[in-house]
Amino acid sequence: MMERRRSQRVPVSKDRFGRVKATVPARIVDISRHGVQLEVPAALRPAVECDLTLPFGTRDLRIRAKVHRCRAMGFSASDEGQRLVYRAGLEFVAVAKADREALFYLVDHLEDDLGAAEKPEPRKGPVKVKIDSGFIRRLEE
Repeated sequence: MMERRRSQRVPVSKDRFGRVKATVPARIVDISRHGVQLEVPAALRPAVECDLTLPFGTRDLRIRAKVHRCRAMGFSASDEGQRLVYRAGLEFVAVAKADREALFYLVDHLEDDLGAAEKPEPRKGPVKVKIDSGFIRRLEE
């Protein structure tokens, strides 16, 4: 499968949190120079732009981002019991020049922290998929 992203995503291993719409907490799953994947406690509407705040040292980066997708991913334990968690993919659409430089530094620094052994190799060539013919026959019935 052809990679469609403009820049490599960098997984965020430590729990780092930002905010969406100023009040919704968002755990950063991975980040690139052009977008971010977040875990959020509420669904975000695709194709809608929102304000995103990401921590950077002693200050916050304020970024305008467009939601490309948002899907329920499962349940997470919280103080109130289990709650549904969503994964959202956002593309950065407006970043102030100073914040852009800080964002690029952040992404590059996270990438350096990973170390060569932990970086996943991009997939090349065909992908093998095993298809259960019995399942297909049941679908056709």
